[in-house]
Amino acid sequence: MSGWLAKASSSLRQENTESPQPFVLTCECGLEHNGLRRARHQRIICKTCGASLFVLPKDAYPLPAARKPKKKRKKKRGARGRQNADTTSQQVGQLLIALPSVVGGGVRSAGSRMLLSLRQTLSGYVAAFRNFWTPFRLVILGVVIMIGFTLAMVARSRALDAAREVVRVAGDAGVAALDSGDIAKAREQFADAAAALDQLGRDDPEAERIRQRWRETTAMTRLLPQDLYALIEDGDHAAAAGIEDEWEEEFRSRHSGKWIVLELPVAHDVENDRYRAPYSLPVGTEGRVVTIDVDVPVMSKLTFGDAPRTVIMAAPLRSCSLMSDRRSWTLTLQPERAFLWTHLDTYEEVGFGFDDWQPRERVRQILESQAAAIGAISPTTEQP
Repeated sequence: MSGWLAKASSSLRQENTESPQPFVLTCECGLEHNGLRRARHQRIICKTCGASLFVLPKDAYPLPAARKPKKKRKKKRGARGRQNADTTSQQVGQLLIALPSVVGGGVRSAGSRMLLSLRQTLSGYVAAFRNFWTPFRLVILGVVIMIGFTLAMVARSRALDAAREVVRVAGDAGVAALDSGDIAKAREQFADAAAALDQLGRDDPEAERIRQRWRETTAMTRLLPQDLYALIEDGDHAAAAGIEDEWEEEFRSRHSGKWIVLELPVAHDVENDRYRAPYSLPVGTEGRVVTIDVDVPVMSKLTFGDAPRTVIMAAPLRSCSLMSDRRSWTLTLQPERAFLWTHLDTYEEVGFGFDDWQPRERVRQILESQAAAIGAISPTTEQP
């Protein structure tokens, strides 16, 4: 303690060595200003934007002296240190080995949390459902369902009863209108009866008989008003004049959809599975013939042998076209609406007659076989 005065005096006599203190300021325009701090504050004007920047003065206190790091004494690692190192290496190895299982456990833990969350959400919905559907409300719901089911069954039963009554009344009215010669009224009555049968879902022979009556009266009220053969002869004259295209277009526009009733031989081409009329009709004076396309779905209900069989059928017309060889005409029908004729009284009403080649009894047999083929009762008793 005796030398403190000397040390203080020596310290005061030393030169004041000041270290420079730089500064860096960034202006609003982005320009950086560098310099050294002074004893007093400074004000700098930016040369780019003209902004005024304030610089603090130099710090009056000297920087603290840096401490010298202490030297660490090296210790020799003995047997105990080597043992600790080996233990640490084993622990690190075990940690690396267990790392995949830890990661997998984390994934399983995340999946478990998601499953738990989903289970909680579903539990909430189930709880809300149970809270809403109390036993009383369930009883009310059951009563409402039973009432609705009962009303539906009653309505259906009444509708079916009404349909049965329509079949009975309209069927009798159609037969009466047909007997009196009022074909249009008979068609309307049979149409109502056929619709009621569809509602009932009936496909028994009696139901098919009524549907067949409706088909036949429909064809009878919409027959082609002109003679078909004479009509095709007009087309043959048009072909001779070179205007068959205009005639074919006129035929489609005026006569397509009109019904015709045909009685003709039909053969089954087994190899091509097609039905055809084996005989063509001559027309005109230039030797042309007419072929009727009878390949319609209803033919599949008939049984054919090696020889052609006589078929009585009806179908609406589609077109009549001159073939490319200009030697034949093809008369095309609407196949989806074609049907087999089954009643003898309507056959006669259309205008067909009997002769030695086609006697009445033979026609009766043809109609009965066709009625049996389509599943209809054929009341082909002779009309008084």
